[in-house]
Amino acid sequence: MTYDRLSQLSVGLGVDLAVFFTAEGQRFEAGSFAVARGGDFERQETQNYVYEMLFPDLWNKAMTPMMGSLKARELVDFEDFVRHPGQEFLIVMEGEVTVFVEGRDPVHLAAGDSIYFDSSVGHLYASGGDRDARILVVCVPGPEGGFVSSGGRV
Repeated sequence: MTYDRLSQLSVGLGVDLAVFFTAEGQRFEAGSFAVARGGDFERQETQNYVYEMLFPDLWNKAMTPMMGSLKARELVDFEDFVRHPGQEFLIVMEGEVTVFVEGRDPVHLAAGDSIYFDSSVGHLYASGGDRDARILVVCVPGPEGGFVSSGGRV
């Protein structure tokens, strides 16, 4: 299942997104901290992305951090733009990324470049080069507390 659909399902069921990646978790409490070592993630693969969900056993986080690889190369690889309440941050760790934003010219990013935007605006990511790009994405939900997709498949 795709990230946007998992997010929509978590809102509909009133559960933390992390429950889809681990059966047991701990609530993040004020004053606490957590460390993720290399390889500490839950993998979720779709047609266009490979998500590495960080801190899957830490529930009720204020943000959803994930690393991943972009398999898609073109806008035509997608059925529709993704939209969800909140804000989103992306930094390119390796390779090149094209960020498609509905109603705007594509934004081309190289390793070390980043973008921060209102994620209720339709958006998609694709590798800009001939190999899969590596990215770090952090999503912060909107005031509703959850993510909602336009129904697009990513």
